[in-house]
Amino acid sequence: MAQISPRLARTYFAEIAAGSAVPLDVDDLVSMVRLREHGHVVLGHVALRCYKFRSKWTYDERDIRRAAQVFADFCLDPGDVVEVQLPPYRGYDDQEPEERRRSDWREQIASWMYWHARHTHQRERPYETRDDSWQRIGASGLPGELTWEEFLAASIGSRRSIGNTRPLELMTRSDSGLFLPRAYAELLDRWEQVTEELVGRARTCSRCRAPGPRWGAWRTPSPLGYVTLCPPCSGATFQRYTGHLHGVLYASARTRSTRADGYLCRMCAETRASVWDHCHDHGYVRGPLCASCNTFEGKSSAHSFLRDKEGSALICWSAAAAWRGVPCPAATTPPSPGCIWRRPSATSSVPAAAGASRGSRASNSTAARTASSCPAGGTTHGGRRP
Repeated sequence: MAQISPRLARTYFAEIAAGSAVPLDVDDLVSMVRLREHGHVVLGHVALRCYKFRSKWTYDERDIRRAAQVFADFCLDPGDVVEVQLPPYRGYDDQEPEERRRSDWREQIASWMYWHARHTHQRERPYETRDDSWQRIGASGLPGELTWEEFLAASIGSRRSIGNTRPLELMTRSDSGLFLPRAYAELLDRWEQVTEELVGRARTCSRCRAPGPRWGAWRTPSPLGYVTLCPPCSGATFQRYTGHLHGVLYASARTRSTRADGYLCRMCAETRASVWDHCHDHGYVRGPLCASCNTFEGKSSAHSFLRDKEGSALICWSAAAAWRGVPCPAATTPPSPGCIWRRPSATSSVPAAAGASRGSRASNSTAARTASSCPAGGTTHGGRRP
Protein backbone atom coordinates (compact mmCIF):
# COMPACT_ATOMS: atom_id res chain seq x y z
CA MET A 1 0.00 0.00 0.00
CA ALA A 2 1.13 3.57 -0.67
CA GLN A 3 1.72 5.43 2.57
CA ILE A 4 1.23 9.19 2.50
CA SER A 5 1.80 11.91 5.08
CA PRO A 6 -1.08 13.52 6.99
CA ARG A 7 -0.64 16.81 5.14
CA LEU A 8 -0.70 15.11 1.75
CA ALA A 9 -3.74 13.10 2.86
CA ARG A 10 -5.54 16.32 3.74
CA THR A 11 -4.67 17.79 0.33
CA TYR A 12 -5.92 14.73 -1.57
CA PHE A 13 -9.10 14.53 0.49
CA ALA A 14 -9.91 18.22 0.06
CA GLU A 15 -9.39 18.03 -3.71
CA ILE A 16 -11.52 14.93 -4.24
CA ALA A 17 -14.32 15.93 -1.84
CA ALA A 18 -14.48 19.54 -3.02
CA GLY A 19 -18.09 20.54 -3.55
CA SER A 20 -19.44 17.89 -1.17
CA ALA A 21 -22.94 18.53 0.11
CA VAL A 22 -21.60 17.93 3.63
CA PRO A 23 -19.51 20.79 5.10
CA LEU A 24 -16.22 19.17 6.08
CA ASP A 25 -13.44 20.05 8.50
CA VAL A 26 -10.54 17.89 7.34
CA ASP A 27 -7.82 19.45 9.51
CA ASP A 28 -8.13 16.50 11.88
CA LEU A 29 -6.36 14.41 9.23
CA VAL A 30 -3.27 16.32 10.38
CA SER A 31 -3.99 16.98 14.07
CA MET A 32 -5.37 13.46 14.77
CA VAL A 33 -7.07 14.58 17.99
CA ARG A 34 -8.40 11.16 19.01
CA LEU A 35 -5.48 9.11 17.75
CA ARG A 36 -4.54 7.75 21.15
CA GLU A 37 -8.13 6.93 21.98
CA HIS A 38 -8.77 4.55 19.09
CA GLY A 39 -6.06 4.92 16.41
CA HIS A 40 -8.34 6.36 13.71
CA VAL A 41 -9.58 9.63 12.30
CA VAL A 42 -13.35 9.45 11.79
CA LEU A 43 -14.81 11.63 9.05
CA GLY A 44 -18.56 11.36 9.22
CA HIS A 45 -19.27 7.64 9.25
CA VAL A 46 -15.92 6.70 7.63
CA ALA A 47 -13.06 5.60 9.88
CA LEU A 48 -9.56 6.12 8.49
CA ARG A 49 -6.89 4.04 10.13
CA CYS A 50 -3.60 5.73 11.04
CA TYR A 51 -0.37 3.80 10.51
CA LYS A 52 2.95 4.38 12.24
CA PHE A 53 5.83 3.98 9.82
CA ARG A 54 9.41 4.82 10.79
CA SER A 55 8.23 6.81 13.82
CA LYS A 56 5.86 8.90 11.68
CA TRP A 57 2.10 8.64 11.30
CA THR A 58 0.78 7.98 7.81
CA TYR A 59 -2.37 6.97 5.94
CA ASP A 60 -3.06 4.47 3.21
CA GLU A 61 -3.63 6.58 0.09
CA ARG A 62 -6.34 4.21 -1.10
CA ASP A 63 -8.30 4.74 2.14
CA ILE A 64 -8.09 8.51 1.72
CA ARG A 65 -9.30 8.44 -1.88
CA ARG A 66 -12.18 6.06 -1.13
CA ALA A 67 -13.36 8.10 1.85
CA ALA A 68 -13.15 11.37 -0.09
CA GLN A 69 -15.18 9.87 -2.92
CA VAL A 70 -17.90 8.83 -0.44
CA PHE A 71 -18.39 12.47 0.50
CA ALA A 72 -18.10 13.68 -3.08
CA ASP A 73 -21.04 11.40 -3.98
CA PHE A 74 -23.07 12.13 -0.84
CA CYS A 75 -26.56 13.48 -1.59
CA LEU A 76 -28.72 15.69 0.61
CA ASP A 77 -32.32 16.67 0.11
CA PRO A 78 -32.80 20.08 1.79
CA GLY A 79 -36.54 19.55 1.87
CA ASP A 80 -36.34 16.22 3.74
CA VAL A 81 -35.53 17.24 7.30
CA VAL A 82 -35.88 15.85 10.82
CA GLU A 83 -36.32 17.77 14.06
CA VAL A 84 -33.40 17.90 16.47
CA GLN A 85 -34.55 17.40 20.05
CA LEU A 86 -32.20 19.05 22.53
CA PRO A 87 -31.51 16.85 25.57
CA PRO A 88 -31.96 18.43 29.02
CA TYR A 89 -28.98 20.05 30.66
CA ARG A 90 -26.74 17.79 32.71
CA GLY A 91 -23.70 19.02 34.58
CA TYR A 92 -20.43 17.15 34.75
CA ASP A 93 -21.26 15.67 38.15
CA ASP A 94 -24.67 14.52 36.91
CA GLN A 95 -23.13 12.23 34.32
CA GLU A 96 -21.79 8.75 34.91
CA PRO A 97 -18.06 8.33 34.11
CA GLU A 98 -18.93 6.11 31.16
CA GLU A 99 -21.17 8.81 29.68
CA ARG A 100 -18.80 11.76 29.84
CA ARG A 101 -16.90 10.98 26.66
CA ARG A 102 -19.54 9.03 24.81
CA SER A 103 -20.15 10.03 21.20
CA ASP A 104 -23.54 11.77 21.11
CA TRP A 105 -24.05 14.42 18.45
CA ARG A 106 -27.28 15.77 19.94
CA GLU A 107 -25.59 16.15 23.32
CA GLN A 108 -22.68 17.91 21.65
CA ILE A 109 -24.85 20.47 19.86
CA ALA A 110 -26.82 21.06 23.06
CA SER A 111 -23.60 21.63 25.03
CA TRP A 112 -22.61 24.43 22.64
CA MET A 113 -25.97 26.10 23.15
CA TYR A 114 -25.97 25.70 26.93
CA TRP A 115 -22.49 27.18 27.11
CA HIS A 116 -23.53 30.28 25.15
CA ALA A 117 -26.76 30.57 27.15
CA ARG A 118 -24.79 30.59 30.41
CA HIS A 119 -22.32 33.11 29.01
CA THR A 120 -25.18 35.43 27.94
CA HIS A 121 -26.95 35.00 31.28
CA GLN A 122 -23.85 35.85 33.32
CA ARG A 123 -22.85 38.74 31.09
CA GLU A 124 -26.17 40.54 31.30
CA ARG A 125 -26.97 40.08 34.98
CA PRO A 126 -25.32 41.23 38.21
CA TYR A 127 -23.72 38.44 40.16
CA GLU A 128 -26.35 38.44 42.94
CA THR A 129 -29.23 37.95 40.45
CA ARG A 130 -27.75 35.04 38.54
CA ASP A 131 -29.59 31.72 38.70
CA ASP A 132 -29.91 28.45 36.76
CA SER A 133 -32.59 29.63 34.32
CA TRP A 134 -30.10 29.25 31.46
CA GLN A 135 -30.25 25.49 32.01
CA ARG A 136 -33.89 25.33 30.91
CA ILE A 137 -35.30 25.54 27.39
CA GLY A 138 -36.87 28.97 26.91
CA ALA A 139 -39.65 30.35 24.75
CA SER A 140 -37.33 30.51 21.73
CA GLY A 141 -36.76 26.74 21.86
CA LEU A 142 -33.16 27.34 22.94
CA PRO A 143 -31.63 27.31 26.44
CA GLY A 144 -32.38 30.31 28.65
CA GLU A 145 -32.68 33.63 26.85
CA LEU A 146 -30.40 32.62 23.98
CA THR A 147 -31.67 33.43 20.50
CA TRP A 148 -30.80 31.62 17.29
CA GLU A 149 -29.22 34.73 15.79
CA GLU A 150 -27.03 35.28 18.86
CA PHE A 151 -25.91 31.66 18.83
CA LEU A 152 -24.95 31.71 15.16
CA ALA A 153 -23.12 35.02 15.54
CA ALA A 154 -21.17 33.70 18.54
CA SER A 155 -20.25 30.53 16.62
CA ILE A 156 -18.67 32.37 13.70
CA GLY A 157 -14.96 31.69 13.59
CA SER A 158 -15.10 28.91 16.19
CA ARG A 159 -14.55 25.27 15.37
CA ARG A 160 -17.92 23.61 15.80
CA SER A 161 -17.47 20.18 14.25
CA ILE A 162 -18.89 16.72 14.90
CA GLY A 163 -17.28 13.81 13.14
CA ASN A 164 -15.20 16.43 11.33
CA THR A 165 -18.34 17.86 9.72
CA ARG A 166 -19.95 21.21 10.53
CA PRO A 167 -23.61 20.68 11.51
CA LEU A 168 -24.49 24.32 12.16
CA GLU A 169 -24.10 25.12 8.47
CA LEU A 170 -26.88 22.65 7.68
CA MET A 171 -29.13 23.37 10.66
CA THR A 172 -32.24 25.47 10.22
CA ARG A 173 -34.75 26.84 12.72
CA SER A 174 -38.43 27.63 12.61
CA ASP A 175 -41.04 28.37 15.24
CA SER A 176 -41.53 24.65 15.78
CA GLY A 177 -37.89 23.75 16.45
CA LEU A 178 -34.44 22.97 15.03
CA PHE A 179 -34.00 20.85 11.91
CA LEU A 180 -31.28 18.99 10.00
CA PRO A 181 -31.45 17.18 6.66
CA ARG A 182 -32.50 13.59 7.27
CA ALA A 183 -29.57 12.10 5.37
CA TYR A 184 -27.10 14.13 7.40
CA ALA A 185 -28.77 13.21 10.72
CA GLU A 186 -28.50 9.54 9.73
CA LEU A 187 -24.83 10.10 8.88
CA LEU A 188 -24.25 11.47 12.40
CA ASP A 189 -26.06 8.46 13.88
CA ARG A 190 -23.65 6.18 12.01
CA TRP A 191 -20.75 8.33 13.25
CA GLU A 192 -21.84 7.60 16.82
CA GLN A 193 -21.98 3.87 16.12
CA VAL A 194 -18.61 3.72 14.33
CA THR A 195 -16.84 5.75 17.01
CA GLU A 196 -18.26 3.68 19.86
CA GLU A 197 -17.19 0.47 18.14
CA LEU A 198 -13.65 1.80 17.70
CA VAL A 199 -13.44 2.91 21.33
CA GLY A 200 -14.83 -0.41 22.53
CA ARG A 201 -12.12 -2.34 20.71
CA ALA A 202 -9.31 0.05 21.60
CA ARG A 203 -10.07 0.20 25.34
CA THR A 204 -9.79 -3.58 25.76
CA CYS A 205 -6.47 -4.91 27.07
CA SER A 206 -4.78 -6.85 24.30
CA ARG A 207 -3.61 -9.56 26.71
CA CYS A 208 -6.23 -10.18 29.40
CA ARG A 209 -9.19 -8.59 27.53
CA ALA A 210 -10.19 -6.45 30.51
CA PRO A 211 -12.06 -3.22 29.59
CA GLY A 212 -10.17 -0.01 30.31
CA PRO A 213 -11.05 3.70 30.55
CA ARG A 214 -12.77 5.27 27.55
CA TRP A 215 -10.22 8.07 27.16
CA GLY A 216 -7.30 5.75 26.39
CA ALA A 217 -5.40 5.69 29.68
CA TRP A 218 -4.25 2.13 28.96
CA ARG A 219 -3.10 3.00 25.45
CA THR A 220 0.66 3.03 25.19
CA PRO A 221 2.83 3.92 22.17
CA SER A 222 4.81 1.28 20.32
CA PRO A 223 6.94 1.27 17.14
CA LEU A 224 3.83 0.30 15.12
CA GLY A 225 1.26 2.49 16.86
CA TYR A 226 -0.71 2.31 20.09
CA VAL A 227 -1.38 -0.89 21.99
CA THR A 228 -3.73 -1.36 24.93
CA LEU A 229 -2.33 -2.92 28.09
CA CYS A 230 -3.81 -2.74 31.58
CA PRO A 231 -1.44 -1.86 34.46
CA PRO A 232 -0.89 -5.52 35.54
CA CYS A 233 -0.15 -6.60 31.98
CA SER A 234 2.12 -3.58 31.44
CA GLY A 235 4.07 -4.54 34.54
CA ALA A 236 4.43 -8.07 33.23
CA THR A 237 5.36 -6.95 29.71
CA PHE A 238 7.85 -4.14 30.35
CA GLN A 239 10.75 -4.33 32.74
CA ARG A 240 11.04 -2.00 35.69
CA TYR A 241 13.86 0.46 35.61
CA THR A 242 16.52 -0.44 38.19
CA GLY A 243 18.89 2.49 37.75
CA HIS A 244 21.51 1.01 35.44
CA LEU A 245 22.01 4.44 33.84
CA HIS A 246 22.47 6.15 37.20
CA GLY A 247 25.08 8.88 36.78
CA VAL A 248 25.21 8.50 32.99
CA LEU A 249 24.88 11.55 30.77
CA TYR A 250 21.78 11.76 28.57
CA ALA A 251 23.91 12.04 25.43
CA SER A 252 25.78 8.89 26.40
CA ALA A 253 22.53 6.99 26.90
CA ARG A 254 21.45 7.90 23.38
CA THR A 255 24.85 6.91 21.97
CA ARG A 256 24.48 3.47 23.57
CA SER A 257 20.99 3.19 21.99
CA THR A 258 19.27 2.27 25.23
CA ARG A 259 15.58 2.52 24.38
CA ALA A 260 13.23 3.96 26.98
CA ASP A 261 10.22 2.13 25.53
CA GLY A 262 11.51 -1.18 26.85
CA TYR A 263 10.74 -0.05 30.40
CA LEU A 264 7.75 0.73 32.57
CA CYS A 265 7.19 4.42 33.31
CA ARG A 266 9.14 5.38 36.42
CA MET A 267 6.43 7.77 37.62
CA CYS A 268 3.05 6.12 37.21
CA ALA A 269 4.35 2.53 36.91
CA GLU A 270 1.26 1.77 34.82
CA THR A 271 2.23 2.23 31.19
CA ARG A 272 5.12 1.88 28.80
CA ALA A 273 7.79 4.57 28.88
CA SER A 274 8.56 6.55 25.74
CA VAL A 275 11.37 9.00 26.64
CA TRP A 276 14.33 9.33 28.97
CA ASP A 277 13.77 12.10 31.45
CA HIS A 278 16.97 14.03 32.15
CA CYS A 279 18.35 17.03 33.99
CA HIS A 280 18.65 20.08 31.79
CA ASP A 281 21.17 21.61 34.18
CA HIS A 282 23.65 18.74 34.38
CA GLY A 283 22.63 16.39 31.58
CA TYR A 284 22.19 13.24 33.66
CA VAL A 285 19.50 10.69 32.86
CA ARG A 286 16.88 10.37 35.59
CA GLY A 287 14.61 7.64 34.29
CA PRO A 288 12.10 6.46 31.69
CA LEU A 289 8.76 8.27 31.52
CA CYS A 290 5.59 7.75 29.53
CA ALA A 291 4.41 10.65 27.38
CA SER A 292 1.68 11.63 29.85
CA CYS A 293 3.96 11.82 32.90
CA ASN A 294 6.66 13.57 30.89
CA THR A 295 4.20 16.27 29.80
CA PHE A 296 2.77 16.62 33.29
CA GLU A 297 6.23 16.93 34.79
CA GLY A 298 7.35 19.53 32.28
CA LYS A 299 4.29 21.79 32.54
CA SER A 300 3.45 21.60 36.24
CA SER A 301 4.95 23.42 39.15
CA ALA A 302 7.07 21.53 41.64
CA HIS A 303 4.31 21.89 44.26
CA SER A 304 1.50 20.48 42.11
CA PHE A 305 3.76 17.78 40.73
CA LEU A 306 4.72 16.50 44.17
CA ARG A 307 1.15 16.78 45.41
CA ASP A 308 -0.19 14.56 42.62
CA LYS A 309 2.81 12.26 42.31
CA GLU A 310 3.67 11.86 45.99
CA GLY A 311 6.69 9.67 46.60
CA SER A 312 7.70 9.47 42.95
CA ALA A 313 10.05 12.44 42.66
CA LEU A 314 12.92 12.00 40.24
CA ILE A 315 16.16 13.34 41.62
CA CYS A 316 19.11 14.65 39.67
CA TRP A 317 22.09 12.37 40.32
CA SER A 318 24.41 15.33 40.85
CA ALA A 319 21.96 16.83 43.36
CA ALA A 320 21.71 13.55 45.26
CA ALA A 321 25.49 13.37 45.33
CA ALA A 322 25.68 16.91 46.69
CA TRP A 323 23.30 16.00 49.51
CA ARG A 324 25.78 13.37 50.65
CA GLY A 325 28.56 15.92 50.66
CA VAL A 326 30.04 14.70 47.36
CA PRO A 327 31.01 17.49 44.95
CA CYS A 328 28.85 17.71 41.84
CA PRO A 329 30.84 16.10 38.99
CA ALA A 330 28.99 18.00 36.27
CA ALA A 331 29.30 21.63 37.30
CA THR A 332 31.17 23.91 39.67
CA THR A 333 27.93 25.54 40.82
CA PRO A 334 25.29 23.82 42.96
CA PRO A 335 22.33 22.29 41.14
CA SER A 336 19.38 24.59 40.63
CA PRO A 337 16.30 24.19 42.88
CA GLY A 338 14.51 22.60 39.93
CA CYS A 339 16.75 19.55 40.28
CA ILE A 340 15.46 18.86 43.78
CA TRP A 341 11.79 17.99 43.82
CA ARG A 342 11.18 16.97 47.43
CA ARG A 343 9.04 18.41 50.18
CA PRO A 344 11.01 19.51 53.26
CA SER A 345 10.78 16.93 56.03
CA ALA A 346 10.60 17.83 59.69
CA THR A 347 12.68 14.80 60.63
CA SER A 348 15.26 15.11 57.88
CA SER A 349 18.76 16.38 58.30
CA VAL A 350 20.89 18.04 55.65
CA PRO A 351 24.69 17.99 55.60
CA ALA A 352 26.18 21.33 56.45
CA ALA A 353 27.89 21.72 53.10
CA ALA A 354 24.71 21.09 51.15
CA GLY A 355 22.48 23.00 53.56
CA ALA A 356 24.60 26.09 53.31
CA SER A 357 23.99 26.38 49.60
CA ARG A 358 20.40 25.18 49.40
CA GLY A 359 18.89 25.89 52.79
CA SER A 360 16.18 23.54 53.99
CA ARG A 361 14.98 22.41 50.56
CA ALA A 362 16.58 19.02 50.56
CA SER A 363 16.32 16.02 52.83
CA ASN A 364 19.34 13.76 53.05
CA SER A 365 17.72 10.62 54.41
CA THR A 366 14.20 10.99 52.98
CA ALA A 367 15.36 12.00 49.53
CA ALA A 368 17.76 9.08 49.32
CA ARG A 369 14.88 6.68 49.93
CA THR A 370 12.47 8.28 47.47
CA ALA A 371 14.89 9.49 44.82
CA SER A 372 14.54 7.84 41.48
CA SER A 373 17.30 5.43 40.71
CA CYS A 374 16.91 6.58 37.16
CA PRO A 375 19.91 8.09 35.52
CA ALA A 376 18.70 11.39 34.36
CA GLY A 377 18.86 14.62 36.25
CA GLY A 378 16.33 17.35 35.65
CA THR A 379 14.77 20.68 35.97
CA THR A 380 11.07 21.22 35.57
CA HIS A 381 11.42 20.95 31.80
CA GLY A 382 10.90 17.17 31.75
CA GLY A 383 12.58 14.64 29.51
CA ARG A 384 11.90 15.98 26.07
CA ARG A 385 13.82 14.70 23.12
CA PRO A 386 16.24 17.32 21.78
